[in-house]
Amino acid sequence: MPPTISNPPTTAQQYVQQAIAEQSQIIAQGQYQMLGQVMRIRTDRGVMEFYGSGPLIGRRHDRMDLVMVTEWPGLPDKRTATAAPCVHCAVKCEQCEGKKASTCELCGGAGERLQQTVCDCLKTGGPFEACECHGIGMIGKPHKCAACNGTKTIACPRCRGTGQEATGLYPPKPGSPVCPKCQGQRVVVKLAPQQLVAFLQGKLGDMPVYGPIRSIVLVAMDGSRNIDIVEVEPDRQGNLMVLGLDKQANVTRGYFLGGVARIATARA
Repeated sequence: MPPTISNPPTTAQQYVQQAIAEQSQIIAQGQYQMLGQVMRIRTDRGVMEFYGSGPLIGRRHDRMDLVMVTEWPGLPDKRTATAAPCVHCAVKCEQCEGKKASTCELCGGAGERLQQTVCDCLKTGGPFEACECHGIGMIGKPHKCAACNGTKTIACPRCRGTGQEATGLYPPKPGSPVCPKCQGQRVVVKLAPQQLVAFLQGKLGDMPVYGPIRSIVLVAMDGSRNIDIVEVEPDRQGNLMVLGLDKQANVTRGYFLGGVARIATARA
């Protein structure tokens, strides 16, 4: 049987205590359906990113109320991909064979290109028939290639002149695990702390709450790796969903409070 509410809460603190008791009972008794692992939470204050470390969440059997099944893991560092290739999983570039340069594709390695210019016969008024332009008035004259500046080679476009290309795997060979440095993105990834306080909405009773939450992106845990998007709307009282965090000894538990959740999409 689902948990029941004996008396409606009259204060914010009572509401929080009742929500904690109710959601804790649901989890303890297994009265939920697993939805998946959180990839990101979109709020009015920005997006919380989890990069595979997000908590597992489920829904009550009897209605679409969300429960956080596992403890709150905290926010990992935010990852921003740069243009620089990851050297940790790099191998010699196949295109330039590690030479860092390749033949200029614009001039074909000639170092110069023919450029149409006005023939001297037009400037002098003739003669036209005997001119090397054969009376056309324009003639192609060699000019230094603008792409390679006459050097006949350019920085290898595949490896950007580094002589190496990242594989996203470590060790860098087929069948290896994802590179731990770039997480398979094949470029240098800069890390910066995600500050939880930046998402602080305020307090509900004594509990700090974060949000308001607009949507939650989940990855299914059934082996399909399907992506689900849970959209959140205000409840009947106009309350938006927030995330409440309650530190208990060495564990922090998370609780979804307010709002109405619905699964908007499910795709592979």
